[in-house]
Amino acid sequence: MRVTITFQLKRGGPRSAGLCPVYLRVTLYRKRVELSTRIRVDPKSWDAKGQWVKGKSQDAKVTNSRLGKIYSNVLDTFNRMEAAAKEFDVYDLKNQLCGISDDHSILGMFDYYIATIESKLGKGYALRTFVQYKTTRKRLSEFIETAYRRSDVSLGFI
Repeated sequence: MRVTITFQLKRGGPRSAGLCPVYLRVTLYRKRVELSTRIRVDPKSWDAKGQWVKGKSQDAKVTNSRLGKIYSNVLDTFNRMEAAAKEFDVYDLKNQLCGISDDHSILGMFDYYIATIESKLGKGYALRTFVQYKTTRKRLSEFIETAYRRSDVSLGFI
């Protein structure tokens, strides 16, 4: 498994004092996510090929150090997830980096609700209602597979 980590300067959009935001791009299995680094740099001092700030000023050194720490954090997180020997994708890596818990998912919550309805059949819920919820769950699952190319989506992903 190979992960690619790059930094991109976003030149479009409004700029504050002529500075552009630097984004982190992580690619895994030909899927990618972009995250803001919350770092802004002058486009004239950005080296796109080297993905760092040119110059020997104190600001350039501090910014490059921050970018290095972000790079190391992504790599460390990826290595920890890989060592856990559980399947994961770039969205799981993003959630881990952002501190989003993957405890609850859309289909997991839907299954919980369907189980509640099933336990109350004849006591406030009709069989037809239960069948309709099962059909909706199936269609939701198909939509998630088509739209996100995943088996389920974390509630933190949305």
